[in-house]
Parts: sequence; structure tokens; C-alpha cells
Amino acid sequence: MPDTPLIQQIRTASRLMVRELGFMSTTLAATHYSPSAVHTLLEVSMRGEMTAAQLVTLLGLEKSSVSRMVSRLLAAGELEERPCAEDARAKSLALTAKGHDTVAKINAWGTRQVVEALDHLDETQQQTVATGLAAYARALAQCRDSALADTAPQISLMTGYQPGMIGRIAQMHGEYYARHHDFGAFF
Repeated sequence: MPDTPLIQQIRTASRLMVRELGFMSTTLAATHYSPSAVHTLLEVSMRGEMTAAQLVTLLGLEKSSVSRMVSRLLAAGELEERPCAEDARAKSLALTAKGHDTVAKINAWGTRQVVEALDHLDETQQQTVATGLAAYARALAQCRDSALADTAPQISLMTGYQPGMIGRIAQMHGEYYARHHDFGAFF
């Protein structure tokens, strides 16, 4: 789609919204936490419990970033780890009492911000904003999902002998034992 005035208008409004919502700051929602940490607390609150892997997918962040952020929230006493009901190898994250208090403050701040903005609009405009933002958010999520699907590696399983297979297996075998058991060229 070519660059049109509509696209420029949406991009300009998006940049302004990001600034006005406070995402240009290092902290968000009258907390001392980053935007991703605030979103983590909100998502865990809405779901009751979730794993770090679920946060990676939901927030679209790197595993290492989520791991560091979760460690900080655990150390701050906002989250606690529990055994995961679905997977004994994983741990679920849940809010602590302090985490619930923080989420209540975040929700109060967010609600106040939306109410103050909506006070400047009539009822029709308010409904247009709600409907438009929901549709735009869904469209952006679909773009992210499509991009992830496009980058997924294509795997094909083949049966029978393939040329070079025996050599590759021998190479992998040797590399494994060299790396893990210090076997050298004599192996």
C-alpha cells in the first residue's frame, strides 16, 4: 500500500498516543517500572497465573528480556513462582499481595487517564475511539502473527537414505563427544 495521507495521519496519531500514554518514559503508570514490567503485572493479574514462556509470546519480547524483567519483579516482591499445573518442569508466575496493590494503582491511574481524555469527547466520538482502537489493535496483532508465521522454518521429514547422511551423522557424533567428553582426533 502506498504512503497516503491516511497512513501519515494514523502514524502521526500513533506517535502522539505513545507519547501521551507515557511510553517514552523509562517508567509507566505512576510506578517505577518499565512499560513491559507494567504490562507483565497487568497480564498476570488478568490471567491469575502464567509462565514466562507465555509472557514471551503474549508481549512479543525476547526470552532473555522477559527473564530479566521477571527476576526483577520477583526480587521486588511483586510476583511469586508456583509449580505449574500443566508442566512440572515450568513455574507459573502469580501476583503477591504487593503485586495486587501495584496492579490496583496501575488500573486506577489508567482509568483516570482514559476518563480524563474521554471527557473531551462526545458520546459518539467516545464509541468511535473504542471501536477504532480495538479494530486497529487486532489488525496490528494479525500483522505480528503473520510475520511470525512467515519466519517459521520449514521442516520436512524424509524417509530412507539421503546422500551424505552417514557422513553427517558421524560428524555430529564426533562433535558431541569432543565437546562433552573431550574426545580428540583418536576418537
